[in-house]
Amino acid sequence: MIKNMKKSRILILSIIGIIVISLGILNWNKLGKKAGEDLTKYDYVASFYSIHQNGKMNPQTKIVFASSDKEQLEFSDKVYTAGRLFQEGNTVLAYSFSGNKSLLFESTAGYSTFSMAKGVFESTIYTVELALNGTNGRIEVINIDDGSVGEIRDMIRYTSPDHKVTTSPVIYTSIYRAVEIGTRIYFVGYDMVQDQYELSYLDEETNELHYVDNWRYTSVSFEELLYVNGKIVTVENPYNSRFMKDITLPETASLTSMDPDTLEPKSVSLDTKRIISAYAYNDHIRLVTVDNHLLEYTTDLELVSDRDLSGTDFAKLYTNTDYKLHGIRYLGNKAAAIVTPNTETTTELGKILEFDADTLTLQKSITIPLSENTGWETDFVDLLIIEK
Repeated sequence: MIKNMKKSRILILSIIGIIVISLGILNWNKLGKKAGEDLTKYDYVASFYSIHQNGKMNPQTKIVFASSDKEQLEFSDKVYTAGRLFQEGNTVLAYSFSGNKSLLFESTAGYSTFSMAKGVFESTIYTVELALNGTNGRIEVINIDDGSVGEIRDMIRYTSPDHKVTTSPVIYTSIYRAVEIGTRIYFVGYDMVQDQYELSYLDEETNELHYVDNWRYTSVSFEELLYVNGKIVTVENPYNSRFMKDITLPETASLTSMDPDTLEPKSVSLDTKRIISAYAYNDHIRLVTVDNHLLEYTTDLELVSDRDLSGTDFAKLYTNTDYKLHGIRYLGNKAAAIVTPNTETTTELGKILEFDADTLTLQKSITIPLSENTGWETDFVDLLIIEK
């Protein structure tokens, strides 16, 4: 009987011990899963991806949220190769480069992962090249890679007007700009087989693709596609296709405006050989030329102003030999550039340079330090101005 009592006592103590340990684990997990703060407290998010450090293969992704030199939050991952950024509400996505898991940031507490759906064959890799917020939900331009050589294939995934997630037919161009107008998704892309740039649109109601015939066979490349003041605007630079030997190549850049209903174009030749950046501002079109001028046009293609940017910090973005310019983002009154050191560094990942979108004068320079003492060389960078 005494033995049975001892056994019962041991059993009871064991159960109590398990309960205490379990409560401790539950409490620890609860503390470890703090909700964190809203990521929109930051002004910017930048992604940096490096294949080599100190000359050795060691792929690594860094995602940095920043508002200033001192107010920054870094996440580092050596497993997932992600970096193309997209904001959806208070959430930031870093899409995978190679079809593996992408990163999802919902608060300052950390991130989770998600995967694209697999293709018809196990070897098929889907990579999101471009994403934008549509009227009915997220719009994603997805590249298809199943090992085929000699052709480019993209598709567009979107939410249709009847609220169904839909995938477009295969598109044989490399899409790099897109804009949704009504129930159409307009996009520009490069057809590798035909060696030409094309302007097309996807009808969301029928899921059918259409070429904008005015721009299907032209000797231009599209620098930018914008929707400004109710008009589709394309910014074009001269392009010498190998199949257009009998077509006279334009000597200057051009600007085209068209009504989405009629698609009748109105174009003007610009007094510059090339446009290097373009954006919408106060229902007008702003163009930065290769010879350092800021041109402003109405959507009726009337020149409003012509400012010389020579010698400014903005113009120096394109001539600085110490840093490489990876891109400029425009949102509201901000223009933000992301630059990285031209050589391997042990001190910084790069800088975010904030400009006034109206005057293009430098307002702020944010240095993003390298958090570990290693030789870092950037292979890919992306930047988002966070919408509040």
